[in-house]
Amino acid sequence: LEHIPVDESFFKLGGDSLIATRVLGKVKQAHSVAISLADFFAKGTTVQSLAELVVLATTSDQALVPSYPQIIPEPNLRFEPFPLNDIQRAYWLVRQGTYALGNVPCHFYSETTANGVDIGKLTRTWRQMIERHEMLRAVILPTGEQQILAEVPEYEFPVIDARAWSESEILDSISSVRGELAAQMLDTEQWPIFDIRLHQVTDDDYLIHSSFDFLIADVWSFLIILGEWGALYSDTVTELPEITLSFRDYVLAEQEISQQAKTSEHWAYWQEQIKTLPVGPDFPLQALPETIDTPTFLRLHDALSADMWQQLQGIFQAHELTPSVALCALYCEVLAYWSKTAHFTMNLTLFNRLPLHDEVESIVGDFTTLTLLERQAGGGQTLLERARALQNQLFEDLEHRDVNGVNVLREYAKQHDLGSSNPMPVVFPSALPLKAQDAEQTFPTT
Repeated sequence: LEHIPVDESFFKLGGDSLIATRVLGKVKQAHSVAISLADFFAKGTTVQSLAELVVLATTSDQALVPSYPQIIPEPNLRFEPFPLNDIQRAYWLVRQGTYALGNVPCHFYSETTANGVDIGKLTRTWRQMIERHEMLRAVILPTGEQQILAEVPEYEFPVIDARAWSESEILDSISSVRGELAAQMLDTEQWPIFDIRLHQVTDDDYLIHSSFDFLIADVWSFLIILGEWGALYSDTVTELPEITLSFRDYVLAEQEISQQAKTSEHWAYWQEQIKTLPVGPDFPLQALPETIDTPTFLRLHDALSADMWQQLQGIFQAHELTPSVALCALYCEVLAYWSKTAHFTMNLTLFNRLPLHDEVESIVGDFTTLTLLERQAGGGQTLLERARALQNQLFEDLEHRDVNGVNVLREYAKQHDLGSSNPMPVVFPSALPLKAQDAEQTFPTT
């Protein structure tokens, strides 16, 4: 927004927990004070009230906190192997079949219909993206490390020419490619760890099939890629700003912070939580997960109309609930209906790009972290009360997000002697905080 009134509500402006954590991260960097999410949402949801919180923190006896260390990029080392981060390592181990319901990748597949595509230009601009974003040139080594390749072959889109085919032949071919890519297990030791194919249906109409492994990029990164690729293709921009920061630089810096967190009050908080956190929902099952060698996942989907979503957002804002938390609370209601107990813990994915460099929000990689969220059985008599209790619990947990939930899960399994089983398998991911306009796709699509 070009202008934000100092007394306008953060919620009415469309604020959410992701934006709030980014704002407070910038406050910490600028003023060396830590404003809690709970204080922010209770007392600081306007520009004026947030400024008052900062002034109070800097002029009182409240201890100032050190800001995050800033990364100094090491371009001469960017092609050296470096460790997987916590979430990447979890994805890598699961695809090895180490855990129940393993032998599958954490994987993204999508289809886009496009009209009047210039294949030559599409190919050239995609090669520019591969050159610009080094994780599109990454491979995973057998040692469990990752490496960015300095050079890769020029990528070519396989094009299936279906212009002369009957409608049934076209549908059969599309279904075949969809079935292959939707369940694809890419060889992560070989470049590329993505697969993009095209069906040419008429002289002007194409269907673009895109398959990516989350080992190299998270949802935020895909939006960056699509936005920049679309901008280059449509000539919205002719040149993108140079990126000096490497994902390798970030991972190494983040791991230092993670190690320090294990001796901080954040780790102490989770150590206390581990003592009482319940396991995940207890569902009626047709088979035990550990007896399934090759799991197949079914995607169920539905959509709300734009008008209905606008109405719901208005309700959420009126009750000062973020959209993601509101939907998570509804999801918990469904889980509680089927579970033998309404008291359970689940995983939430977080977009947690730490403000360690000015270019952190521009680079591609998997920055995902997890947090464990406890759903209390007695959170309130009404749905609204239970949603507020869930949001309050999340805000408290997010104060300690420097400890990755992957490490908390490991410690939980260790302390409760659970071996390799996953005690909290249900995950609630939400990309709602990532607005479509943050990375608008500008191909000529329908």
